[in-house]
Amino acid sequence: MYRSLDRRVHPRFKGDPTLKSNNYIKQTFKIASFHKRIKETRNDYLNKVASFLTRNFSAICMENLDIKEMQQKKGIAKAENDLAFFELEKKIKFKSDLFKHTFVLADRYYPSSKRCVKCGSIREDLSLKDRVYRCPSCGFEIDRDFNAACNLFKYMKKKIGWGTSKFTPIELDKLVNDCIKNKIIYYFQTIGNVQYNDNKLLNHGLKAKVLSAY
Repeated sequence: MYRSLDRRVHPRFKGDPTLKSNNYIKQTFKIASFHKRIKETRNDYLNKVASFLTRNFSAICMENLDIKEMQQKKGIAKAENDLAFFELEKKIKFKSDLFKHTFVLADRYYPSSKRCVKCGSIREDLSLKDRVYRCPSCGFEIDRDFNAACNLFKYMKKKIGWGTSKFTPIELDKLVNDCIKNKIIYYFQTIGNVQYNDNKLLNHGLKAKVLSAY
């Protein structure tokens, strides 16, 4: 759309007396409308995710990410900016207060990804390309993001003194239906050796993955 805009008649430099053509003006309106659509789509999704989390969980823990530093990393800056982490954090905090639920924000320098959820040792050389966490001390292997989520769960329990990740089959069924209703892609991972086998979940494409985290 921007390439099409550039082909229209318009001033090419400061002080250029050329007037903007009608087609140029029409194209600018098209681009503005498209940007508005992107903004509204993102905002709608963030609201759905925030509402989904606060409806189904009485306590939520998030990381206080250093967004500016993340945006300086080559290759992911644009994607990180598009995800609107800070806006999501604001919406979840607001809706948690609305539902009178507990919201915990982990310290910015808390090593959720680098800390081993099993033995507690910290791996300092962990980089973004490492998608599987391998502990150098105990040899434990786990998905990087799942390891961070487990550490944040422990952090929250320590802060507020309570918290559980156990779901009854009825609660899990309600959670899945809420995901499907709001068109949220879900992926559940169980802690420990407890498997949840339900035909309804499998029909909706749930990938069951059992990890011994403790």
